[in-house]
Amino acid sequence: MTIPEMTSATPAKVGTRVARARAGIAGALLWAIAITSVAGAAYIVINKIHFARVLSGSMQPQFERGDVLVLKPIARTTVTQGQILMLPAGQDDGSLFVHRVIEVDRAKGATLIRTKGDANPMPDPDTLKITSTQVPLVTGVINMSWAPTFGVGKAGIIFLFVLLLIAVGSLFYPRQRGAHKSD
Repeated sequence: MTIPEMTSATPAKVGTRVARARAGIAGALLWAIAITSVAGAAYIVINKIHFARVLSGSMQPQFERGDVLVLKPIARTTVTQGQILMLPAGQDDGSLFVHRVIEVDRAKGATLIRTKGDANPMPDPDTLKITSTQVPLVTGVINMSWAPTFGVGKAGIIFLFVLLLIAVGSLFYPRQRGAHKSD
């Protein structure tokens, strides 16, 4: 029985096939991530979806502090009792609040609503007149209670996102190995 002689070319061919397969899988994953990201961004822009962070406990247990709300604009004429809307707080500083609609009155062509926070014992004191054509409706919530709250602004979030992309991309970047000389 003769044993075939092993040459240094055999492992190199196997290693090259494995490296090509790994690079192909990494490329496919990167393309899938890129296509999914672009499609998700297009969906968000086309549907005018916005995000807002919960800053108070007035809607507990529905929303906890730190959660991220998913908002989509709806026509003011479609506002109904039970919906959760983002509305101006009444001050001229541009602050907003998110509460549940408990009463809708469309008398005389105006849309008047009363709201209440789920954790509040009493309804909000003012009846609000919706004058804009659209109002943001809460369509979902991203539970962020697991994430620590840092005082980073928009620039800090973008920086962290870029670092994450670099880290993920480096996992799939093909590594070059030094050339081996065979004796």
